[in-house]
Amino acid sequence: MTAPISPEVMGRPLKEIDPEKVRALASIHCTLEEIGAVLGCSVDTLERRFADIIEKGKLEGKSSLRRKQWEAASGRDAKYDDKGNVVMPAKEPNITMLIWLGKQMLGQKDQLQLEAAGKDGSALAAADTQEYDYSQLSVDELTMLEELSRKALRRGAAIGPGPVAVVEENGSQNGTANGTNGDGPHDG
Repeated sequence: MTAPISPEVMGRPLKEIDPEKVRALASIHCTLEEIGAVLGCSVDTLERRFADIIEKGKLEGKSSLRRKQWEAASGRDAKYDDKGNVVMPAKEPNITMLIWLGKQMLGQKDQLQLEAAGKDGSALAAADTQEYDYSQLSVDELTMLEELSRKALRRGAAIGPGPVAVVEENGSQNGTANGTNGDGPHDG
């Protein structure tokens, strides 16, 4: 009769993989394929042996990224030593990051208001207007949209059945679709 084989002796020996390296690579959001390539193991091995460590590393990476975004958005005051010498210069807040974080974390969104009039200058009926949701656009996309709108207005592009004015959030009017500022017959 043969002795039972213990689980430690079955199969090939486990490859030595440093869990700290797995966590560090996961914290910078390397893919499983990338982690496996760096450490010389398969994705299956990583999933089987290190799933919890990988998840923890990814969460740490997200937290670190959020902290850096928050610091960039907030800026900082200068720091001085006891003699009044600057040891860390002030850093201005990153306005773009503040706007982006406001959209992501607070549900804030850019508001673009269009005022449209019929050919005779009368207001369009509600069925003739359309509302757009710009909340999913990035800052770059919104900037591009604004630039294209301004370009169309300067060229006198006809938008819809009559003049269309882009109204800023403060209520000021940028112009109308016929390229005039809407002040009068010559619109100087």
